Amino acid sequence: MRAAIFYIGICITTLTQAGATIDEVNALWKGLGYYSRASRLLAGAQKAVKQYGAKLPDNAKDMEANIPGIGRYSAGAICSIAYGEQVPVVCDLRHRSNQFTFS
Repeated sequence: MRAAIFYIGICITTLTQAGATIDEVNALWKGLGYYSRASRLLAGAQKAVKQYGAKLPDNAKDMEANIPGIGRYSAGAICSIAYGEQVPVVCDLRHRSNQFTFS
């Protein structure tokens, strides 16, 4: 699944450079659900293309703050892998699972 999401990210960035619409991105995203993610990914790709020369910021703090659709976990993972930045990455599911109680 990670490879598919990575591939879709590349496709969306390419489509952004070509002036893709949200309908074209949603067609690419079809079957994955959560279409709001596709919308945020497109907005992030558009901003990366326009303001960063089609590149993402090279540190997690700036990436999370400035690129729509990229949160703390994704920014940390991307910057750790792509830029070698040592960023702690904590999965939010652990925190969310503590919110549930079982009787």
